[in-house]
Amino acid sequence: MDLPTVADMEFLKKYDLFRCESCAEYSIFRSGRLVYPENSDIPDPVDSLPNDVVREYNEAALVIDDSPRAAAALLRLALEKLVEHLDADGDTLNQKIGDLVGEGHVSPRIQKALDTVRVVGNESVHPGVMDMQDDYDTARALFKLINVISEETIGRDVMIDQLYEHLPENKRQGIEIGIISKDLSGT
Repeated sequence: MDLPTVADMEFLKKYDLFRCESCAEYSIFRSGRLVYPENSDIPDPVDSLPNDVVREYNEAALVIDDSPRAAAALLRLALEKLVEHLDADGDTLNQKIGDLVGEGHVSPRIQKALDTVRVVGNESVHPGVMDMQDDYDTARALFKLINVISEETIGRDVMIDQLYEHLPENKRQGIEIGIISKDLSGT
């Protein structure tokens, strides 16, 4: 077996190995960022996030240390899939966000979150004003925004529907009759 040459081991210059004096465990840092043991500060996806969106979210979490730019692009894709679950109309993500706002399905605050993820994600793959190459903090913030968007839209609706279903049947019927009669009378 041949031993590796110095040239073969050049990549190791990016790594630092430390041993904790208290617990005797090792930590590995690459370019100043902890890579082992895994200590992700990325929030877990919220329960309301649909499974197909969770896949993109988790993939973005896996790559953020190596490429915040790739993570931002994946989160933009996650947003596009999330917006599909909100039944938005339009050909582009921008148009779909406009539809959600125009129909009153999202607040102006959530519109800001939607547009922030959209623009940062776009800028990460298209040359523009923002340089996402090493912007870990901005990419990390996008994870939080995806969670907020999901909680404020899907999560909120699920919670309201679940609570509504716990109302007594006769009370729900009375509410629904009141809604129908208001619709018919135009008031």
